[in-house]
Amino acid sequence: MNSQNQVGFKQGWQISLKPEQALLKTGNEPIRIFRELESLGDVHVVAHCDLFPDWKDYDAENLYLWWEITLYSHKVSLAQVKEVFEWIDGDGAQIIIEPLIEMPEVAPVDMQQAVPVVLPASTLRSEMPPADVPVMSSIAISSERTKASLPLPHAVAVQQESSIRVSIGKVDHLIDLVGELVITQSMLSQFSEQEPSAAVHKTAWLDKLREGVAQLERYTRQLQESVMSIRMMPISFAFNRMPRIVHDSSLKLNKKIELVMIGEHTEVDKTVLEQLTDPLVHIVRNAIDHGIETPAVRLAKGKPESGTITMAAFHQSGNIVINISDDGAGIQLERVRQKAIEKGIIDASVTYSDADLLDLIFHPDFSATDPISDVLGRDVGMDVVRRNIRSLGGTVEVETKSGEGSVFSIHLPLTLAIMDGQLSRVGNQTFVFPLISIVESIQPTSEQIKTVTGNALFRLRDTYIPILRLHKQFSIDDSTQQLEAGLLVVVELSGKRIAVFIDDLQGQQQVVIKSLETNYIKVPGIAGATILGDGRVALIIDIAQLVAMVDDVSHI
Repeated sequence: MNSQNQVGFKQGWQISLKPEQALLKTGNEPIRIFRELESLGDVHVVAHCDLFPDWKDYDAENLYLWWEITLYSHKVSLAQVKEVFEWIDGDGAQIIIEPLIEMPEVAPVDMQQAVPVVLPASTLRSEMPPADVPVMSSIAISSERTKASLPLPHAVAVQQESSIRVSIGKVDHLIDLVGELVITQSMLSQFSEQEPSAAVHKTAWLDKLREGVAQLERYTRQLQESVMSIRMMPISFAFNRMPRIVHDSSLKLNKKIELVMIGEHTEVDKTVLEQLTDPLVHIVRNAIDHGIETPAVRLAKGKPESGTITMAAFHQSGNIVINISDDGAGIQLERVRQKAIEKGIIDASVTYSDADLLDLIFHPDFSATDPISDVLGRDVGMDVVRRNIRSLGGTVEVETKSGEGSVFSIHLPLTLAIMDGQLSRVGNQTFVFPLISIVESIQPTSEQIKTVTGNALFRLRDTYIPILRLHKQFSIDDSTQQLEAGLLVVVELSGKRIAVFIDDLQGQQQVVIKSLETNYIKVPGIAGATILGDGRVALIIDIAQLVAMVDDVSHI
């Protein structure tokens, strides 16, 4: 960084940059931000390392530094400074930008007056630093110092609070709705103080009370939608990281790749967005490394020299859908089959459908990576991608055509806080099914039920699907035992259907999802809990886990 004396400057910006620990894994590099700031004026940077954990908790792939940056310039606007941090602001880092009104003279950084401790590689791997070694809590970085290593002080990393930017229009609308709710509450309070005696007055009183309750319900729903809209952010915050990843990776692999992004302004819940970035990065890097061919190979196949990766986001049936497609070689299913046989995942004597072979790329023990590449690094496999997407209540599907490319489709809920649910009863317990996962509900007959090797199957038109008895899964004794006396709820996930046996269906309603793991413990097959209108607690079914359970005969 520029370290000359800053005499003559009386204006500028004071910036606090506190990145998330996983920032480097998303393709962002803080040094590039510093270089971009240098193009706007003179920059002075102080790096703080008080967030470094103990040695036993240290992860070399995480970022534990944070910086205080002073930008000296009298002609740089706030919008120009914000533009530098656009890719990570609010989604990857906590950034505070304040105007610098007055500024004392800053002398050049003399690195000989404060020399950091340089630890050898062997010490970093296995030894703790000696007790008598001085540890610096912050280090001034200048352009003179390029090879000094940062020490790791003994400190416990703290969780940074996240923030979100909200337009003033949304806040004004929220305030208006609160005002309407206050008026409605005052109106209902007046009714509680009135006790009509005559029957005619009582009828009018009840009509007005119903009107007030309906008005309260309407404004409450609008308030709910307004609050949820505050959490919504454009998916461009995740998409905008991809051009740099595609550019750098294509250069390393000597490939020509064009990235097309569609629907960047599609909004999604901030919590979903934060956990979505890593799966997107992994899918894009897989497309670059394994999908898109080299220019010479593409020309030999009659394709354009430059390959194309398309990322598209749009809303569909109350969900957000993200498609990542490429026009590369596609997934070679025979190669997938041979890899799975080599790893002992499948039996060589069994014939598998194309859909079954394609699903193998998500198996925990399967990886299509040959040698570990510079692009993917330590490839963790597509099973992690599917697991992360399912943790968000979503699904990931893949389609491929040899020689033409592949398409990965991610379906996610718009929000993780509220969902439309179908209430059901098992014994004296109430469970909630995500309404979007339900295909249909049926009262089965004995002719539709078949038992194979001790497992019950239900004939849904021309297809047999497995039955999972919810009362057995959760050890509920006072429930209906005979399949013909209850109901089957057919649910679907990633093209797989199962029939869940329950006692009866109740009403449909929107439910507020509460984390069961945070407030109690993690329960297999349960995604969370909610509180019903009468105060009872209902458990929300995790469809992904139920579908996985049908492979274990002990649960059926």
